[in-house]
Amino acid sequence: MIIFSFLTYHNLVLKRKRRQVIVIQQRWIKNDMNKQERKRDRQVFLILIVQTIIFVITVIPLMNYLFYNVITLNDKDKSVEQLAIERFSEFLVESIAYLFPVLSFYLYTMTSSIFRNELMSIIRSTLRCGCFFTIDPVTNGIEH
Repeated sequence: MIIFSFLTYHNLVLKRKRRQVIVIQQRWIKNDMNKQERKRDRQVFLILIVQTIIFVITVIPLMNYLFYNVITLNDKDKSVEQLAIERFSEFLVESIAYLFPVLSFYLYTMTSSIFRNELMSIIRSTLRCGCFFTIDPVTNGIEH
């Protein structure tokens, strides 16, 4: 994931450079647009790196448990308490592993100001048009 994060960032940089060549050829360079593109590229890279770090953090306990489980697979002399602890730890590490997909929205919101601004504009436009607040009364066939 880390390698592909760097490759994605590198691809975004190359894409920006290609756009600059086209813009220079057309002789209408916009410095502000260039800054926005660099900011967006940095935020995409930051999101990818944070996602990779959180993925590794959420998967390491599961990998440790699976490794332990393989090592102790043939151990037949486990006590009831040890089996209970292993089952409980299995439940915990599986729960932690399921956190990664849930955390994606919060990771995007915390790491990217562009994502936050876009989210807020969507919420504002939804509230402005009243999409959540249009409730048609049920008349049960009675006309008023």
